[in-house]
Amino acid sequence: MVLAKPRHLHIATPWAFKKYDQFEDKFSLSEKLKDRGITDDATGFACQNLLASDQEKAITAFGNDFEQAIFPDYRELKGIKQRFMNLGARVCHMTGSGPTIYAIARDSEHAVQLKEAFEESVLKETTISCAAKSDPVDLFVVQTLEHGVKILD
Repeated sequence: MVLAKPRHLHIATPWAFKKYDQFEDKFSLSEKLKDRGITDDATGFACQNLLASDQEKAITAFGNDFEQAIFPDYRELKGIKQRFMNLGARVCHMTGSGPTIYAIARDSEHAVQLKEAFEESVLKETTISCAAKSDPVDLFVVQTLEHGVKILD
């Protein structure tokens, strides 16, 4: 997995929830999930399929309702998401109320390739700008753990 965080971009959580509340009726993740054939609890659906090693099915339940509320005001986040998807991420969404974006790769090698391809693509064009044109996007290749938090160092 790759995490992308525009270095100087901060989204106030109260603002994000207020923005979401304004549009809550217009878009609901549960409605989108019904379109994907998921009628039960999305978290349970994802966990059940992850436990069954069916990642392809599990990621169909991934999503973030905040994106539709936040992206109109922070187009650079939508640009980051689109860039990762265009580079071959399996799925990509904003974390929580933002502004970090996660991109799920096939494996750790693919995650490194996604990160490098993202960095190269940003160098080639300047269509993604955050806060100021020169504001960098920090990228981190991370690995999920089965057992929760573990301090490595």
